[in-house]
Amino acid sequence: ITTLKDFFDTSERAELRRIIETGGNANDKLMFIDNGNKLSDFFRQHYILGNINGCNKRDLINWIVENFKFRHRKTIKDFNFKTVEKTISAQESPCKNKIM
Repeated sequence: ITTLKDFFDTSERAELRRIIETGGNANDKLMFIDNGNKLSDFFRQHYILGNINGCNKRDLINWIVENFKFRHRKTIKDFNFKTVEKTISAQESPCKNKIM
């Protein structure tokens, strides 16, 4: 969470911590202030390392789609299941500029 929090507004960090610790859902989608594939890749890496327990990849993808939005150039976008699925299921990381 320490490295991830820098990509969210300070007003959203407590909610970010809560949903990561509980696996629950955010009251409102949280804004990731960078490219969406960077957040998807962050969770992909933690899933591979075994830091995310109690869910399968499909659950993780749905959780990301339901709880986050991101900035793409100058627009705000929602995550798309198929796009997140490509990142989570990739054999190699598609993200060149990783969070971790």
